[in-house]
This record gives sequence, C-alpha cells and structure tokens, in this order.
Amino acid sequence: MVYKIFISHSGKDSELAEEIYSRVSRNNGIVSYCYEHDPKPGRDINEKVKKAIRESDAVVVLLTPNSLSSPYVQQEIGYAIGIRRQIIPVVLPSISKQNLAMLKNIEYIDFGTPEKGIRELSNHLTQQQQLKKEREDMFFGAAIMGIFAFLAWDVLTKK
Repeated sequence: MVYKIFISHSGKDSELAEEIYSRVSRNNGIVSYCYEHDPKPGRDINEKVKKAIRESDAVVVLLTPNSLSSPYVQQEIGYAIGIRRQIIPVVLPSISKQNLAMLKNIEYIDFGTPEKGIRELSNHLTQQQQLKKEREDMFFGAAIMGIFAFLAWDVLTKK
C-alpha cells in the first residue's frame, strides 16, 4: 500500500529537500513528491502543485529561514490546511517556535541533524502508512460485510 507525501520547501533548500526525498522514498510504500522531480513544461505550475498536494496523504513542510520567507511554501501550507491534509513540519533548530505561525500548535520533527531528523520522519511516515492500511482494511471489511448482509436480506425477502 502506497503512502504519498508532498515535500514543501524553498528552492534555496533543494539540497536538503533532495536528501529527505531520496532517503524517505527508500521506505517501502512511501512515495515522495518534489516539484523539481516533476517537470511539465507548458503546464500551469499552481495547478500541478495543488494536484500533487491533493493526491498526497500528508504534506511535509521543511521549515528553514528560506522557507519562512517563501510565498510558495506559505501558500502550499495554506492550501494543505484548506483541504485538510495532514501537515508534518520538519523544523531546523535555527527557527524560533514563534515563527511557526499557523503551525506552532502542530507537533513537529526537530531536525537537529539530518540523520536524526530523517530517521524520525521515516519512522513517523511508516506509522502513518500502517494506520492508513488499517483504516483501508477496516473499510474494505465493512464494505464486504455490508454486501453479504444485503445479499442475505435480498435472498430472505424473496422467499
């Protein structure tokens, strides 16, 4: 089962975003999306990004001094909140918690070192993937039971 994440970041932090992208995508069943990996010349960028966020299970926001001043990152956060996507802030130690704005009440991953931060992010995403699988399994099981109940009712009422 696939668990999709959108990595929101400033273009100035592409190297760090790429590190997250490549390391997290190694996890079985986790698919990462970075704007840089999806060139579509001639296509509306805003629509492409919004579609990628809609199709994601979560939005990982890399919060750095660069992303705090990036209108694109701020708009991606706003769009994700508006469509009720889970947001997972990844916060560099240099960022004051007062600068998190709408994200300050959301638990975040302290990205003290890339190794520790990526490991913690990977563990969290694996847990979220498992929860998604359990929800889908429950839904599928309930749907099957509903079909059998309907068929049984249909057979019993036709006698």
